[in-house]
Amino acid sequence: MWPGAWVGTSANLDYSKDRNAYDGISLGNKRLTLETKQSLSVRVQGMSRLRSRIATGTNGSELTVFLYGEILKAGWFLLDSGNLDASLLAPHMALNREENPIESTDEWETRFSLDGYTDMVTDFRTKDIIYDGALSEAFMSELIFTFDLVSNSIWVKSVE
Repeated sequence: MWPGAWVGTSANLDYSKDRNAYDGISLGNKRLTLETKQSLSVRVQGMSRLRSRIATGTNGSELTVFLYGEILKAGWFLLDSGNLDASLLAPHMALNREENPIESTDEWETRFSLDGYTDMVTDFRTKDIIYDGALSEAFMSELIFTFDLVSNSIWVKSVE
């Protein structure tokens, strides 16, 4: 647990020293948990494994996560905790069943499916972005994610 005086403190974790450690971060509870393979297997029981891609940048100091999902078309969606707006959908993805573009920049509510997890209803906005889509902080706040950075695996369950 982080003492009150440590709030706002940051640190870098060096995974090269112990490649068998996994991290679980609970920012709401101000907790960082390093796990073994055994404790991770217990943690992900009852969770759904997602189809995902994890990139750490050329020097390993970044964490970029993409989840495979479908709204009107299937694609890769950036997990973007910095997006405080509605989730975003690129114009090339915003085509209705008749392949006509949804050009509105207004928010619209739709069913969204993550590959490996149940459908959810969430708000999207069409915006010219380089990704297929970008999931928002509001979307992420409805779920609990567990990352295994060694095997590039992600599990999810709904917030209870």
